[in-house]
Amino acid sequence: MGVIVKVSSHLWTFLGLSSISLNWRCLISSRPKETSSMYPVA
Repeated sequence: MGVIVKVSSHLWTFLGLSSISLNWRCLISSRPKETSSMYPVA
């Protein structure tokens, strides 16, 4: 049971990080080109 909990917690962390990076991408793309060149999208 401990393994399942560990995997699910890693999955939630991954989902949270990916959603944050998607929001950051949308935020950058909505800004002017000068700002997006200062913050390169990984």
